[in-house]
Amino acid sequence: MATDPILVNVVMMVISKVLPAVLALALLPIFPATAQEKLKFTFHGICWATNASGKFVSTPVNNKTLLLQDYPRWSGVTNVDVKTLGLAYHVNGDGRGDVIEVINATNGATVFQLFGMFFSTDFGRLALTNADDTKVIRVDYVYGHQINHSSGDSFTTVRRVLDSHGNLKSTIIEGQMDYLILPDATHGLKVCTGTFSASKPVSVTATNAP
Repeated sequence: MATDPILVNVVMMVISKVLPAVLALALLPIFPATAQEKLKFTFHGICWATNASGKFVSTPVNNKTLLLQDYPRWSGVTNVDVKTLGLAYHVNGDGRGDVIEVINATNGATVFQLFGMFFSTDFGRLALTNADDTKVIRVDYVYGHQINHSSGDSFTTVRRVLDSHGNLKSTIIEGQMDYLILPDATHGLKVCTGTFSASKPVSVTATNAP
């Protein structure tokens, strides 16, 4: 059967236009969306409240206060020993997004989920990425333990550092986090803000909390 020269030309034209794009995509670094990674988490911020006279007062927020105050308040745990605990940013630690966790300082196992950083690309929302997907800027919604809805948000930047072969070398996550601590039996409303960073991998040697 003779080959139609017009059809051959059309096929070759399509291949010439599509193939370079396919090859370009194949050369891009691949970052699995489901990959999980725990990074050491550092937070520095401030919480605002009002005193008995109705005047604004502020208190610092950092890793130590998160472990000594927020963790016991929301988990019900007493006699917290900060020497045995740490904080980690768990990438894709939940089906809804990332998680800020209290971890065992020795083996990296998750002890308690402190905050959820959820829904940055759900319900029609989008994250901003560069051409090779090595930098992502997004808005996460901060979830705590007092209500079923978000209690704040985070302007989050994710940077992926590649080696000379284009393989993922490290991940750096930074952000500005603003959230509410709602009134309860021990305190009134608090409005908190701070910056966080997470980059150094946590060595995980166990999967269950002690």
